[in-house]
Amino acid sequence: MKKMFLVLLLLFFASGPAFAFGIGPRALAMGGAYTALANDITAAYWNPAGLVHGNIKMFDAMALKGIDANFDFDKVPEFINPNKMVIDYWNRDADFSGSVNGMCGISLCKIGVSYIPWANVSFLKNTANTEVNYDGVLKRSLALTFGTTFNTAYPFLSRVSLGANIRYIYGQLYRIEYSGAPPVRVTYATGQGVGLDLGAQADVAPNTKVGIALRDLLSGFPWSGKTDLYTAYGIGGKLTVPYAKEDFEETEKSPAHIVLGIASDIPAVALLSADIEYADPYSDIHLGVEKKFFADIFALRAGYYTETINSTSKLTLGCGLDLGIVNADVMIGQDNVRSDDRISVMSVSSVF
Repeated sequence: MKKMFLVLLLLFFASGPAFAFGIGPRALAMGGAYTALANDITAAYWNPAGLVHGNIKMFDAMALKGIDANFDFDKVPEFINPNKMVIDYWNRDADFSGSVNGMCGISLCKIGVSYIPWANVSFLKNTANTEVNYDGVLKRSLALTFGTTFNTAYPFLSRVSLGANIRYIYGQLYRIEYSGAPPVRVTYATGQGVGLDLGAQADVAPNTKVGIALRDLLSGFPWSGKTDLYTAYGIGGKLTVPYAKEDFEETEKSPAHIVLGIASDIPAVALLSADIEYADPYSDIHLGVEKKFFADIFALRAGYYTETINSTSKLTLGCGLDLGIVNADVMIGQDNVRSDDRISVMSVSSVF
């Protein structure tokens, strides 16, 4: 199972997490209010209709990496070996949680293929060593995005794009559970499944677009593996030989997301966007603004969004440089409740 987290680290630095918190620095800098705006390879996450909307170029490629966590990039190597983390933090408190993701993809003739690895990791432990919980999940998604665009005769619905996104997902899970009394439970599991997303975008007025995205329509990700049972932690947090094994079966549930968005580019002012997202039983809002300067070469962005499920919200900032063939974007974000929880994402993309 060490290989799983070595792969995680390599993916993190090589391809750069997430469905866990979104994809792409432009979208995230605008608070995730991107359902009506998505028009590049990141449409594989935000709205599959965006890949075919408007004047998409012939070839679009992107590579990105990002993190949403209360730890920095330099702490990622510690998560390669969870058992060693327990030893390193023996007789100490530990409270780390976060998500990492990346993306590399291309679109050609309004068909996109993208590879998206992402991981969620949490490690909680008290000084007395009576509570140890480690949960690490690595998933990799290969997505095929396609759709069509057509014009209508309606004055307030001049152009419509429809798109679909089919994803094959493969995952690995590693979990440690200990509550001060036997046993120590160490679980290894794998899973695979298929995801489906649908979307639409439309021009409804000059410089104004609307969008709708139906994400994660095929919910339920099955895990299957084994749980090793240990008597307890030994001296210094070392595990002994397991005394028993159990079969592990678990289905990870994720509700479908329905997102409605609108974006309006107000001349001489700014591009404004807003989304409302519903995933039973939670509703969240996403707000974003983008202002371009110097003949649209440089852009400043800001956003705000809520995370009702976590009882928090986040502010985001970002900037971008558009050099025609090559674009570079970065963003940072801050949790309004937990001051040490922050987001940072960067990407480079090329369009021909």
